[in-house]
Amino acid sequence: MNHDDAPFEIHVHGDVKLRSDVGFDALQDALKPLWKYAGARSLADGAASLYEDEPGIRFDPQEHLLQMCWTLAGDEDFRQQLDDMCMNVNELSAAGAQVWLSPAMVHAKAVLIDDELALAGSLNLDARSLFLNYEAMTAFYGAQELRWLSQWCARQIAAARPYHARRPSLVRDIAEGVVRSVGFQL
Repeated sequence: MNHDDAPFEIHVHGDVKLRSDVGFDALQDALKPLWKYAGARSLADGAASLYEDEPGIRFDPQEHLLQMCWTLAGDEDFRQQLDDMCMNVNELSAAGAQVWLSPAMVHAKAVLIDDELALAGSLNLDARSLFLNYEAMTAFYGAQELRWLSQWCARQIAAARPYHARRPSLVRDIAEGVVRSVGFQL
């Protein structure tokens, strides 16, 4: 896609601790929707940010850390890339993310970042929530509020069971692919 007259700047920021067995090749494969969207042929080719003062996408193999402060020009079609990268729980679990299944439905979303910032609200990380629906998140900075939300999350996890990746049946795999292909348009 030509991003010269793109209406958006898309910024991806954060540090992600990786398992010790995750190497550059696995990381490049996992981030392929992002670097391909940027028009690159590889992660190394697409790692530079739109802005020179941002470090872009970096992998520290000694620390097993993915560091991102990366901006690119984009359009509304970027939401499909988010879906391609974020929607598959099996892939996330197989890659080492800790996924927990609650015994009952929990619609709340909570994010805790380094005991410095917390977010709580209704936002889902999908195209519908990011670009179509009206969603709300509240940011917390105070130590007391961060402790409260951290304790709430710990209680939710204590009642949950760990999710372990399993290969879906062919029918389920096809059905999920179809839903992901058209779901962002609903």
